[in-house]
Amino acid sequence: MKLELKNVKHSEFASHETFCYEANLYVDGKPFAYVSNDGQGGSDRFDHDPRFKDLGIWKAVYINLMRFCASEYAWESFDGEIVDGTIDTACSSLMTDHLIRKDLNKALREPCYLDGNQIVSYRVSSKRPNIFDQLRRQLKKPELVFLNELPKDEAFKMFKEVA
Repeated sequence: MKLELKNVKHSEFASHETFCYEANLYVDGKPFAYVSNDGQGGSDRFDHDPRFKDLGIWKAVYINLMRFCASEYAWESFDGEIVDGTIDTACSSLMTDHLIRKDLNKALREPCYLDGNQIVSYRVSSKRPNIFDQLRRQLKKPELVFLNELPKDEAFKMFKEVA
């Protein structure tokens, strides 16, 4: 089962205990539900997306989604107990990834690489011709790999570790 948040509207200033957002939840590439949270610490609001016409099938998908989230988004509590995931935890995880991807896209406007647990970037456009080779020569690090040169998913994984 593949979950995606699309048409995300996030309000940083209103996010206090939780993310303040609204988005469309897609299940296996199809619009499924409208989710939102006011950012004050409560759980997400979850409403049927009217584009999903058959309500009987919607309920079956909803039950499968709850089962999927229970196992795929399970998490470890402070006392070491494994807690079943919920649609809320899934949406929170998807929202976190969405915001990290947004930060990554900003970072990739400039040449950047990881140095331990820090992101190092240069105030120059990453679209300049030969900029990565020039920086490698200047830094005397011919093996240096810039995040800009990696496939997006690989760059995301590396960026997420330090973000």
